Amino acid sequence: MKREKSLLKKIAETKLGFEIYFVPYRPTAEEMSRDIYQRLQNLGIKVTEVELFETPKNSCIYTEV
Repeated sequence: MKREKSLLKKIAETKLGFEIYFVPYRPTAEEMSRDIYQRLQNLGIKVTEVELFETPKNSCIYTEV
């Protein structure tokens, strides 16, 4: 936890306006797209798929059947 606070302090000092979110999983594109999908569904939004881009030419698509 001390390490996380130190990282947060360093990021805050950059004044770039980033918001920091800690998640209970490894933040890969696959896991993040699944998390976004499920959060939108929990808000009552009908979701077909979530596409998350890592780079302009590389993305991950999450969908459920």
